[in-house]
Amino acid sequence: MVDRAVLDREMAENAVSAGADIMVKTYASDIRDNVLLTKGVDGHREIPFRLLIAADGPRSHIRTIRGMKPPMRFYSGIQADIPYETDTSFVHLYPDASPDFFGWVIPAGEGRARVGLSGGADVPSRFSSFVSQFGDSCLHQVTGTIPMGVMPRTYGVRTLFVGDAAGFAKPTSGGGVYTGVRSSRYAADVASVCCEKDRFDDSALAPYESAWKNDFGKELDFGYRFLEMRPKVSANDIDDVCRALNTPEMKRVIVEYGDMDRPKELMLRLLKNPTIFRLAGNVAKSELRSLLFGGWR
Repeated sequence: MVDRAVLDREMAENAVSAGADIMVKTYASDIRDNVLLTKGVDGHREIPFRLLIAADGPRSHIRTIRGMKPPMRFYSGIQADIPYETDTSFVHLYPDASPDFFGWVIPAGEGRARVGLSGGADVPSRFSSFVSQFGDSCLHQVTGTIPMGVMPRTYGVRTLFVGDAAGFAKPTSGGGVYTGVRSSRYAADVASVCCEKDRFDDSALAPYESAWKNDFGKELDFGYRFLEMRPKVSANDIDDVCRALNTPEMKRVIVEYGDMDRPKELMLRLLKNPTIFRLAGNVAKSELRSLLFGGWR
């Protein structure tokens, strides 16, 4: 569990300590030649740059300005902090709360829980129905957009795209902190080399995409193919799979190989179990065979 408010504050403090200038409530409005134009509470600013690293979220305006293609699709998410007693040792997932993704209940301290879900359609009505079973009080509510599927190219025109702006959210969970941090490190490495050599053409930026692909690219591709398969698996199939996983042997595999940031290894091991594969549903079996024995897209 990560407290995002604390994490964001610590990252901002570290950035300032390293020499960064932070402008709150400010956004990129345009790019003219190698000058970034911004608008915000402090008015308009013009910021010259040699290389731009775009980390402006799933609906990246810099991506639009640069004419780059967006991620494959976008999901909406809603989460509320509510008064609710739950076992603090577990995160509870509800696949039937959102047919194309899932719902969740996460312990958030004594007597509190974070209840939410995400999906591609009807998210407000799904959320209202889902959260009502946990009570009618809400302490705090947030909404957001989750990019699903990486943009076709994550560099170009003196710009590198990182985090949600590039579509690096994990399709298996919707999380993006891990991939955002990893991609930012690779962007910083490439930016350093480009500045040293005073080269900012696309061929000089290309090593950035090679770096993140070699690190977590296959994980994202694997997860997206699972996401595409998700609506084809019925609620009954999911129930059967969950029951099959509730054995000492399957629990041992989950504990040994489970990794929220890199789930591919665990998924492959579970899918190679004949019982899990059989119960995954006839509709999805062609996709499962492709995941197990096919190549990457």
